[in-house]
Amino acid sequence: MKEVVGAEHHELRGSVTDTIGTIASAVGKDKFLPYMDKSFHLALEGLKMDSSRLRESAFIFFAVMADVLKAELIPVLPQIMPSLIETLNQEDLDFAGDKITEEEARRLLNGNDEEDLDSDDDDDDESLEMNVNSALQLEKEIAADSLGEIFINVKGGFLPYLQTATEQLLVLADTYYDGARKSALSALWHFVVTLGELQITEDWQPGLPLVTFPVHGRD
Repeated sequence: MKEVVGAEHHELRGSVTDTIGTIASAVGKDKFLPYMDKSFHLALEGLKMDSSRLRESAFIFFAVMADVLKAELIPVLPQIMPSLIETLNQEDLDFAGDKITEEEARRLLNGNDEEDLDSDDDDDDESLEMNVNSALQLEKEIAADSLGEIFINVKGGFLPYLQTATEQLLVLADTYYDGARKSALSALWHFVVTLGELQITEDWQPGLPLVTFPVHGRD
C-alpha cells in the first residue's frame, strides 16, 4: 500500500481499503488489532486526497470499523466527521467542467434550458443525465450511509455531531438524485431509532393501562 500513492492508482488503493474493511469485519477486533493503526492511517490519508474514490472507500471503511469497534471508534470521530460533513455540505455540481447549482441541474434534467438543451435529441439527454449525476452525488450517497452506520454503532459518542449531520441530511433528502436522497432518508431513520434507544432505557411493557417511562436527555 505504501507505494500506491499516485492518482493513477486511486482505484486500486480504494479497492484495497475496501478489502481491509471487509477483512476487519470478518475476523473481528481482536484478530485485526495488529493492523489497526496502519489501516486507520491509510484510510485517513485517503480522506485528505483529491479523489472521490478514496473518500468513498474511507467512508465505507470507517462505517465498517464502527460496527467492529463500537464505542472504541469515538476517539477517531474528530478526524472522520469533518470530511463526512464537508462532502454533504458541497452544493455545486460539476457539469461539463463548470460549476452549477442543484436548481440549474434540475432545470437541465427537465429539459428547460432554453439555450443548451434540445429536447428532441435523446443522446444529448442521456449524456446530460450522466454528467449531472456526477461522482459528487455518489460520494454524498455513501457519506450519508456511513453517518447512519456510525451513529448506530458508536451511539452516545456521536451526539456532538448529531445536529450538524441531521441538518445536512435534511438538505440531501431534497436532492434530485434518487440514490443520495434514499441514503439521506435511511440515515435519518437510523438517527431517529438510535436516538430513541439512547433516550428510553427501560423495556416496553405490554398491556393496559399503558406504562410510560421518562425520556432521558431532554431539557
